[in-house]
Amino acid sequence: LPGHVIGSRDGVEAACSLLSRGTTTMAVHWDVASDAAAWKPRLRELANAEYVDLAGHAIEEEGGSVLASVVTAHPQKISYLDLSRTLFPSTALKAFVAGLRDGLQLEIDLSENKDPALCDEVAVGLLKNHLTSLKMKATGMASQGATAIADALAETSALTLLDVKGNDIDDEGVTAIAMSLTRNCSLKILALQNNLINKTGAKALAFALTKNTTLESLYLSKNFIGSEGARFIASALADSSLTELDLGENGIYREGAKAIAGALAKNSKLTFLDLAVNNIGKEGAEAIANALARNSVITTLDLNYTSIGRGGAEGLAG
Repeated sequence: LPGHVIGSRDGVEAACSLLSRGTTTMAVHWDVASDAAAWKPRLRELANAEYVDLAGHAIEEEGGSVLASVVTAHPQKISYLDLSRTLFPSTALKAFVAGLRDGLQLEIDLSENKDPALCDEVAVGLLKNHLTSLKMKATGMASQGATAIADALAETSALTLLDVKGNDIDDEGVTAIAMSLTRNCSLKILALQNNLINKTGAKALAFALTKNTTLESLYLSKNFIGSEGARFIASALADSSLTELDLGENGIYREGAKAIAGALAKNSKLTFLDLAVNNIGKEGAEAIANALARNSVITTLDLNYTSIGRGGAEGLAG
């Protein structure tokens, strides 16, 4: 049902009526001028829903309550709910979270919803262990919202994926997230791309990596950690559980690459490393090449647009 305004209680009830019988797809093109009741027979034709896509709709407060009742009534069917770009207000999310039974596990995408109070309601959902996957890309949460989520992240034992890319989160916000990681034992994937993280934030994350034993993937591309931030991250790699690390486009130069290389020579877990769009040059590439000679686990290395030149490429090749 992409790109429509189903909005009211009747609209959401009509969209959800099929869930009592289950669906395999929500690929129904809804004409907003149509009577919602006329769609109920067609919706009932669908079966066995796991992924519910309501992206692009405007869902009011009553709609949030209806969604909660449907998800709660069919916890074994619905596992993923896409509410991105829905103009989903915090009041609707509050009604949604309040209507869920405790312990219900759900993946939810709230990306591109701009209500500043949204993060507070998400935090409530996290504390009730409702959410196993949370995507909040480009919501404008900034560090204040990130801190609210971080406080809950420290207490939840269900969340495995947190995606907050593109939110203008600075060192204050990422430090709050990092501190929560020292207590969290469930998160496996953390996506922080395209924020405002500098070396101070990188230092906080590095500290968290030495304490956390469950995080497997850390995505930090399009931030500003620089070579010093890269050195902080490198210092933690020997003790971390990471298998994937993305540091692309972070203003990292040869000294930062050398620090990463030093860590690679000792690391036995990291399989994916992205250093693309960092000016590491020939010396940085040679250092990484030397480290790879002693590393047998890296399977993917991205050095696109890193100014390594012919000499650096030859070092990597042989």
